[in-house]
Amino acid sequence: TTGDASGAALRLKQLQAIAPPPPKKRIGWVELDSGVSYREFDTGIAGTRAIRKGVQNGYNVGAILTIRTLSEDLLIYSNRGNNDLDELSWKVGSGDFPKGAEEGMIGMRLGSTTQIGKERYEEAFRSGDATLVFDVRITGIQPGDNRQGKVSATR
Repeated sequence: TTGDASGAALRLKQLQAIAPPPPKKRIGWVELDSGVSYREFDTGIAGTRAIRKGVQNGYNVGAILTIRTLSEDLLIYSNRGNNDLDELSWKVGSGDFPKGAEEGMIGMRLGSTTQIGKERYEEAFRSGDATLVFDVRITGIQPGDNRQGKVSATR
């Protein structure tokens, strides 16, 4: 017989025939002139004409993010998986978010995922690693200065 009544033997052969997934591509850091570095994991979508260029100075941005130290991988902040605070939003260039992290977000498109890092914040830490890494997923982009308005989002 070629298998059992449930088809488990045939399914096992099918699974064994599937090649293992290729190793994940190592993504290098891109350094901006300012010294801020980033690496992009997902480029996102272009969106509407108004946001085709992605995040720009003066735009309202919504993001899901995690902030941690580079060397110790110590979690500083995260709103991932938090149903009460699913999205953090601010106006780019307003001073509400670290300047270097915003520099790394310029041009990010809706749904894009980028890691921004290698920026030091000595004034925020008394000891240990002051280099922070921001894992950012853009969930909303809205041009203009309507800070109280709902940031357009996709989920």
